[in-house]
Amino acid sequence: MFSRSSNILLPIAVDVGFSAVRMMQLQVVNHRLRVRAAWTMDFPLTLRREEERQEFVIDAIQDVLKGKRFKGRLAVTAVPNHLVQFKSFRIPKMPPEEIASAVLFEAEERFAFKSEDAEYRYLDSGHIRQGQEIRHEIIAMGCTGEALRNHLELFKKTGLVCTATDVAPCAVVRCLEDDAPPSEDQGPARMYADIGTHATRIITTLEGRIIFIKSIAVGGLALNELTAKGLNLPLDEATQLRREILMSTPEPEDDNATSMEQEVLEAANAAIRPGVEQLGKEISLCLRYHAVTFRGVRPSHLICVGGQSYDRQLLQTITEITGVQAIQGAPLERIENRKVFTETQWRSGLLEWATAVGLSLRGRLELEACKEAS
Repeated sequence: MFSRSSNILLPIAVDVGFSAVRMMQLQVVNHRLRVRAAWTMDFPLTLRREEERQEFVIDAIQDVLKGKRFKGRLAVTAVPNHLVQFKSFRIPKMPPEEIASAVLFEAEERFAFKSEDAEYRYLDSGHIRQGQEIRHEIIAMGCTGEALRNHLELFKKTGLVCTATDVAPCAVVRCLEDDAPPSEDQGPARMYADIGTHATRIITTLEGRIIFIKSIAVGGLALNELTAKGLNLPLDEATQLRREILMSTPEPEDDNATSMEQEVLEAANAAIRPGVEQLGKEISLCLRYHAVTFRGVRPSHLICVGGQSYDRQLLQTITEITGVQAIQGAPLERIENRKVFTETQWRSGLLEWATAVGLSLRGRLELEACKEAS
């Protein structure tokens, strides 16, 4: 661990999402985390192909690195969420040294990659009972080899040196796990929802260990399309309307705090209702799977992050459908701001920064491991 008087600069966290790219650098000052620098830029709506998006990211990161906000060139990243698939399955109980080959065999059968050039990783969620047998519950994650190589090549072109590559669900858990509300006598189970642009990722943990990840095809894009259809608007106007809703959703106790016409807001909420109901039903299935597979009482809260989690009406609807209270997370609750973000941004919760914070904490673990090894 770092000494009490240490002032350590952590690697730069780079979160390349579906709609934006974010960079954050934390530093450890006297054992406390502080934001040194943060930067974000939305992708232009005109960028459709992955190659165009990558060129945009390279140019944008190169430009921001020319300034003095970020120091050093070491970085930690996550493979973009929309390029990674997750699947849960079970394998017979076996010695630890045999698990990797068994997982690879199963993954090649279950993932629908057209090319044999694919990369797989896995998490062992522990032993579960299936009938009379004890089996390993496995979370496998995969992406095409081309997608991974392109993402890492992106860093070489920016001048950053990637010290670790993660996946977003692991980063989100690393960011939020210590801040989750206690489960009210229901055991140490936690459930998180990263409600992003492309999709929603549900992550369940037990005693700090990830035991379940599921991707649900309901995110900002689907809600924008429902808004456009329901209000008979062009998609770009519906997208802008959703952005205004997300940024103007009032606090529950402030009945007058709104910059939207109430009729428009109600119509927009009604338009996305089918998508939110679908999301709530899928989350209910995740809760049921957790209860049956791990034989525990379901978590009492759903901790939500990601840009769509600013929509309090969306969270309220999920609560009504699932019976589990959906609340906003606090990605930077344990971190000092030092005026990198405005007071308005800080009060908003900065929900879209959870992955970046978790990646930066991964960088801290990498530095501590190097320090201990030396």
